[in-house]
Amino acid sequence: ELIRFDMSEYMEKHSLSKLIGAPPGYVGYGKSGLLTEAVAKKPFAVLLFDEIEKAHKDINNLMLQLLDDGKLTDSLGNCIDFSNTLIFFTSNLGFPANISDLKFLKSGKNISKTEYKILLNKVESAIKNYFKPEFINRLDDIIVFKPLNINFLKYIINKFLKNIYIKLYNNKIPILLDIDINIKILLVKLAYHPLYGAR
Repeated sequence: ELIRFDMSEYMEKHSLSKLIGAPPGYVGYGKSGLLTEAVAKKPFAVLLFDEIEKAHKDINNLMLQLLDDGKLTDSLGNCIDFSNTLIFFTSNLGFPANISDLKFLKSGKNISKTEYKILLNKVESAIKNYFKPEFINRLDDIIVFKPLNINFLKYIINKFLKNIYIKLYNNKIPILLDIDINIKILLVKLAYHPLYGAR
């Protein structure tokens, strides 16, 4: 089961207690944290820490311990085993804030191997500048995804439309949607932005 943590909700120093529980004397003491409780209940979970660069530095230090030892101790003193979990971090580090930094992204076409290497170097450099070496060394791999191109967005549009069809059917709403291919192409053009992909 996937358990997702939006790390933009963990930007403050005190937000560490949301993950492992509040220390004695603080509001919320006596309750396990969201992370430790989730893994105690589901030790074979897939953990996704979304946009890890937004988390407070103390949380990055907690991740060092987690990745090194494969366990965490919650605020109640319970040792939680993470050795059976899969852990993923996502990040936008290195992706240009301005499309002019990487002009080849502007076209919406597949990028070449050379262009991908440029993007890869930019991302890897940003990661090395942001995270401590000991954090990076604990990662099994860093994967840089190629930006979505316009052709791939057609598949995403079809996926969303299929979900709408299913919802209508499950709710017994007698509407049959037949969306013309030209409308789908228009939706792709309206939705696509080279910097944001399919967001």
